[in-house]
Amino acid sequence: MFDKLTSMQIFISVAEIGSFIGAAEQHQISAAMVTKHIQRLESHLQLKLFQRSTRRLELTQSGADYLLTCEKILQEIHEAETNLLRAQHEIQGKIRISMPSVLGQRYVLPKLQSFQLVYPNIEIEIEVNDQRTDLIKDKFDLLMRFGMAVEPYLVARPLLNAVEMVVAASPKYWQTHGKANFLADLSQHNCLGCSMSQVAGTKVWYFDQNHDVNISGNTQSNNGLVLIDFALAHLGVIYQPRAAIERYLAEGLLIEAPLDVAGYQAQTLNLVYAKNEYMPKKLRALIDYLTEVTSL
Repeated sequence: MFDKLTSMQIFISVAEIGSFIGAAEQHQISAAMVTKHIQRLESHLQLKLFQRSTRRLELTQSGADYLLTCEKILQEIHEAETNLLRAQHEIQGKIRISMPSVLGQRYVLPKLQSFQLVYPNIEIEIEVNDQRTDLIKDKFDLLMRFGMAVEPYLVARPLLNAVEMVVAASPKYWQTHGKANFLADLSQHNCLGCSMSQVAGTKVWYFDQNHDVNISGNTQSNNGLVLIDFALAHLGVIYQPRAAIERYLAEGLLIEAPLDVAGYQAQTLNLVYAKNEYMPKKLRALIDYLTEVTSL
């Protein structure tokens, strides 16, 4: 197997210069090596590329046709490499992201919006998904995943170190049904459980120090955002990440239950991406931006 691209380059030089010796000098190899490259091409193509005489070196018709093809191929390779290098070093292009529904849309999404104001030439494609996503197989650039355990070819960088769960409901709900002051009180309330959650499920809610309580409610969903909207409509009690509902708590639209036990401390929310010493600048800019704004 020979280096066909190198042979093409040498063939073009011979055709342009009209001399094996001149092509050898240009490529800093021997004339014998130039001859070998041309012979390999001719053997591979089963065609004669040059007519040789003691005075002149001319392309055959097949050689002239092949010259045009080689020039086109090498030009396309050059353009492809140039475009890749430009995309690698310029802060532009597409980034595909997968993020969890509740913290993704309530906590991360506003930060992505502000990022695009800073970098308008970056196109972001977002998938909201509470299932475990395969970064390589599903062709994502960035995942947001709970827990530090990742495959050896991936990097996990903390985005939110302490994901604290809190119990909350609207002021009107608490006023109508009475506030839950003790963990056991929750069993008497309309608790809106999330079928996708191992902590705030539809039958049991888990708290700090291995505390738990059996709950029930007339509404459940696989999406915590749905449950938050039901709570805002005064229809029940939710158990969700503080970071996802902190705006509603600050505005008084939801009020945290003053329970006698602390909420569950979930695992770290991480940015997960492939190990790559040549990471595109667009992805590096996004990762750095997200980690910087969340640390403020």
